[in-house]
Amino acid sequence: MLKLAEFKERVEKYVHNMRIVLEYIKPVVKGEEKYSKIIDLSERYVKDADYYLRVGDVETAALCVAYAEGLLDTLRIMGVIDFKWPSEDPKSKPKVLVGGTFDLLHPGHVYLLEEASKYGRVYVIVARDKNSERFKGKKPVNSEAQRLFMVKNLKQVYDATLGEDDVIAGVLKVKPDIIVLGPDQKFPEDKLREELASRGLKGIRILRVERRVNVYEHCSSSSMIEEIIKRYCR
Repeated sequence: MLKLAEFKERVEKYVHNMRIVLEYIKPVVKGEEKYSKIIDLSERYVKDADYYLRVGDVETAALCVAYAEGLLDTLRIMGVIDFKWPSEDPKSKPKVLVGGTFDLLHPGHVYLLEEASKYGRVYVIVARDKNSERFKGKKPVNSEAQRLFMVKNLKQVYDATLGEDDVIAGVLKVKPDIIVLGPDQKFPEDKLREELASRGLKGIRILRVERRVNVYEHCSSSSMIEEIIKRYCR
């Protein structure tokens, strides 16, 4: 009999794989609204499974993701869509790119990387000191070497590198399948998509994490800095 922890781990993997499949479904029949609605319904069931996992109801989460798979399997049998389950080999998973300064690491960074890891293996481009200062108007507290070291050692990160003077050049090196933006990153998706296409990078999905995590007292760099000033700079 499966222990609860083992059962939860299996359901989490099941949900993870379903999410990847939903991102990469290849429609065989296009322009059919009724089929799109079924795929949307499957995606909603996966989101429900995510919710029930978060609140500790693993059994309901398993039922939700099973319903989601059943809907997609029906469409596959009908010849409407085609997909394969992701391999266990991490190198076979989609490349997911996240960029940022990652100066004072906090729960918001971890949440962003956790969300990104749901879509595949995560590559991070850590901003150079001069680029961070150019975009933010202030120098990072920690050097680029230290920030890279910290990010590389986060469990959600498959690999991390320092960025280039030209931000898009770093993207060209990774050649991701998906780019995940944080809620505070001021990159309009349409403009980024146009810039990528002008450099020959087409078909990259651009997703944005819409909400900021706010479960701990200090979930942002500014909050951490304010607390330090309050305590030690009287």
